[in-house]
Amino acid sequence: MSGGTALGGIVSYTNLGGESIIRNCKNYGTISTNMELAGGIAATGRATIQQCENHGNITGDIHVGGIAGVIYDDGNIIENSYNTGNVTSTSTTQVSCVGGIVGRQNAGTVQNCYNTGNITDSYTHSGGIVGWYITNSGYVYNCYNVGKISSNQYGGGVFGAVNSDFSGGGEIKNNYYLQDTATYGVGNNSAYGVGQAESKYSVYMRSDDFITALGSSNWKFVNGGYPKLYWEEGTAMSSPTPIGYSDLDSTGYTAYIYIPPSMGTVSYVQFPTWTSSNGQDDLIWYTAELIAEGVYKYRINISNHNNEHGYYITHFYASIDGNFIGLTGGFGLTVP
Repeated sequence: MSGGTALGGIVSYTNLGGESIIRNCKNYGTISTNMELAGGIAATGRATIQQCENHGNITGDIHVGGIAGVIYDDGNIIENSYNTGNVTSTSTTQVSCVGGIVGRQNAGTVQNCYNTGNITDSYTHSGGIVGWYITNSGYVYNCYNVGKISSNQYGGGVFGAVNSDFSGGGEIKNNYYLQDTATYGVGNNSAYGVGQAESKYSVYMRSDDFITALGSSNWKFVNGGYPKLYWEEGTAMSSPTPIGYSDLDSTGYTAYIYIPPSMGTVSYVQFPTWTSSNGQDDLIWYTAELIAEGVYKYRINISNHNNEHGYYITHFYASIDGNFIGLTGGFGLTVP
């Protein structure tokens, strides 16, 4: 879909406030305009938008959102919805207001939503959930973003910018973004953080503890990965002990694990690692570093393994409450 102002994957304008309900809608189409107001579900969200999903890429000048371009009024609600499409503002002269869920929030509520798409502007104000929160009475609760934020100025993992004294009773609470997708949770104010727009490691965000933090009645795990909303397809299951890696290159990789505090007191964590060639002749038990609550990491360098490239195997063990136990089956990967 392409054209002029106010493009929405399902509807363009909605003007009845809370009396309008948009529910159980999906958009897979690409939306592109060189004018303002574009959203995967609605260009303007003067409505209650529930259980909606956007998978199409969205491009507009300003006020561009994965679900809605703008929400205006106190009765407007976006909840239990998500975006996977990339969202882009092309403006180079005006405040971009581009967000994974909503571009600009003048009022209303955004809750129990998530974004996995990349968010990009050419000027300013890009957020993983909300591009510009410019309200004293709006609410943003229980949301998370794992999409990459790219902004010329004021890009944040949850909010591009927050301009509010909250004098109207508004609140931002319990929102999270994936570590390294943005420098700050709020692009124009690094003071926001814990309890408002907080960064977390991938291994934590794939744990049962993260489900609890978001509000377990609204979320579930399906076949691993990041949390899904309760209404999405797939059978809910408990998350295994989350593991992962990053920074894979020709010199090695960094391994991670999240150990829930509920498991007990951790004395130390080790990552036994070896290459697939010649059995376990190069086996090394690395003692991991604690980098955040429950999150441990260690950089595996091939210089410690005869400078061998190829297939590496890492397992995970810990001493918890005095017992040395294996935590999970580990993983294998190829070092180029």
